[in-house]
Amino acid sequence: MPALAPRTLFQSVGDTNRLRLIRLLAREELNVHEMVRILDLSQPGVSKHLAVLREAGWLRQRRQGTRNWYSLIGAAEFPAGAQLHAAVLQQARRLDEAGKDDDALNRVLAGRDMDDPAVFAGIAEQWDRIRQSFEHADIQAGAVGALVEPMLRIIDIGTGTGALLPLLAATGARLTAVDNSPAMLQKARALCDRGGL
Repeated sequence: MPALAPRTLFQSVGDTNRLRLIRLLAREELNVHEMVRILDLSQPGVSKHLAVLREAGWLRQRRQGTRNWYSLIGAAEFPAGAQLHAAVLQQARRLDEAGKDDDALNRVLAGRDMDDPAVFAGIAEQWDRIRQSFEHADIQAGAVGALVEPMLRIIDIGTGTGALLPLLAATGARLTAVDNSPAMLQKARALCDRGGL
């Protein structure tokens, strides 16, 4: 990215709502609809702020389906330097609106539609790592061993990346695994192929 004029760069962070966006997008990747709900601003207003931040090199954007997702670019990649990146983020964290924004962010994250295939398509590659924070392999194995009778016919609904399939197959069960996310099913198929299932 070519060097920005100082005026463009400093104007990009001269608005409280843009600082709020910088702070939120440093915490979580969000789409425009979610930012509208968190900031309680209009969609055109949020889009305008995002355009200013994007032009100044603050944002990373990706498109998934019909949605655009945004996150804050890392300090090392920021075109105006890591020190300015850190200083602006520090100021953004001191905003009076920070607590209210965090509460709204938590509500938005809790309310994400987990039936939306776009959500799981975006996290399929990281899902096995994410799962480890709230599942334990020994507990899973014990539960499967205690609950699954040999040669049972089982449908694993919402199989995700297929983490339970090897455990279920070890009981001699006949398995059918389903999921509404093609990205998750692709990972599950690869797991089964590697395990000869």
